[in-house]
Amino acid sequence: MRINEQRDCLRDHGSRAEIRIRSLIGSINKKMSMPYGDGSRSNMVNAETDVLPALHSILNDVSAGLDLIQFAD
Repeated sequence: MRINEQRDCLRDHGSRAEIRIRSLIGSINKKMSMPYGDGSRSNMVNAETDVLPALHSILNDVSAGLDLIQFAD
């Protein structure tokens, strides 16, 4: 893989990770601000279904980008 292809691939993976992180932050903020039937709010988020899958996806993107850098060395 040429250096410009590695750069483009790394940029794409980094951009995808950034978008997913921003989306995750927005989703968590939205979920925390949703009121219950009585009007109270909760800061509880289901880590198993809301957070961990998104973090694993982000980690995969970042790892793929870092693998490109190590491969180039």
